[in-house]
Amino acid sequence: MDALERIRSTIAGFAGYDDVTCRRLSDEQIRGFVGEVLAELPAPAIDNLTPDDRACYDRVLLRCEFINQQVFRTFDTDPTPQRIEALLLADVLVVEAASTLRAQTGDKPDGVLAALSEAFDKRDAAMQLA
Repeated sequence: MDALERIRSTIAGFAGYDDVTCRRLSDEQIRGFVGEVLAELPAPAIDNLTPDDRACYDRVLLRCEFINQQVFRTFDTDPTPQRIEALLLADVLVVEAASTLRAQTGDKPDGVLAALSEAFDKRDAAMQLA
């Protein structure tokens, strides 16, 4: 299964990156999916996060709510094949980390929030790839 199929197996109707409309919709779909996963976390689990995990949770939640205008503008105006490929791979990491978080049981995220935050960092870097 290629990267795009991996994302579509989790996010039905994932738009892909073929044109401006698809790229913008895909960004919303990725951020929306992660936001849904975070919203499913029980409040006691969030309240009991370590300070580091809570900081990751807060950063990821903010990234779900708002598009990173600066990096997306770079990608949107010049979507090179290299940027598209790098973003696709980064989006797989984001979706897989969020899916791992969704599948976890118990109150300990065991580094998954940090992995999710790092995946978002890679996503931003991919959109700015030279």
